[in-house]
Amino acid sequence: PPGCEAMRFQLKHPEVGEQGCAAIANLALNDECRVAVAQADGIKACLAGLKMHLNHPGIQAYGLGALGNLAAHEGNCIIILQAGCIEMLVRVMQTWPDEARVQHFACMAVSNLGHDDSNKVQLGKVGVNRLVVGAMNRHRDHSGVQEQGCGALANLSIHASNMNEIAQIGGIEMVVDALKRHMQHPGVQENACFALSKFIAMPNEAYRQRMRSAGALEVLGELGGLNLDFDVKLCVRVLLRRLNEQGPPVPPVQSQQPPQQGQGPAAPGAGANSAAFGVRSQQGIGQGFSQGFGMRPNGVVGGQHGAAVVGLA
Repeated sequence: PPGCEAMRFQLKHPEVGEQGCAAIANLALNDECRVAVAQADGIKACLAGLKMHLNHPGIQAYGLGALGNLAAHEGNCIIILQAGCIEMLVRVMQTWPDEARVQHFACMAVSNLGHDDSNKVQLGKVGVNRLVVGAMNRHRDHSGVQEQGCGALANLSIHASNMNEIAQIGGIEMVVDALKRHMQHPGVQENACFALSKFIAMPNEAYRQRMRSAGALEVLGELGGLNLDFDVKLCVRVLLRRLNEQGPPVPPVQSQQPPQQGQGPAAPGAGANSAAFGVRSQQGIGQGFSQGFGMRPNGVVGGQHGAAVVGLA
């Protein structure tokens, strides 16, 4: 692919690096292209660009976007992880907290890297749960950050320890807030509902009460009146039914409001178990929007997630 060739021979030029990463991200939207890009050393080119241009937010954003798309292929994901991508991802998110596009594509990369169970554990251990919730808190009005942040939390929370930490740092409330602010955005609709479905599937009454206190009943009721995709509409119905069920008596749960914009995540929490399904994101840097989800046999909606394709003018 020409993007790989350009980056290989002109890597020191930042504009070539930025446009090359964007081109690779756009190419890597199906498995055939992902394999072809990897065979042309596209993974190595993106990693080299990220390492060489640490102070260039465009390269950091689109480099992570490209690696996130490439990681949707299992073989590529292994190569990317072996190259130290998780550590690089953490460094980038910590270095550019106020750059919305960096956080947007970083959250998408987390979502794809976190599709594998062992990666979920590693991502949680290096602080990615907090970084994702922090990004959503700082960029509440950025639909891309909210969409991919919800997708990342949906995947990460499948693992018990991640779910517990996400709840403790206000992740439940942050997802409800994302849905309130971006109710008309198809990607936020889907990812937020599927993230909430992970928590509602757990035998933990505190999670249910936290959703209710955050206003989930009201926002889901309003959302249910919109023209939604079938899987999202079904997920909304399941969430509403579960939220309206009479739960067992529990000690009073302190209502946790989302942290104030620009502040760190809030704290009280609850225990957790694991859920059985995940969300996969594929992010392009072009135009359009596509996705697809599947239902799981336990009645809560989850499954494969397609691409929110966000533009580079």
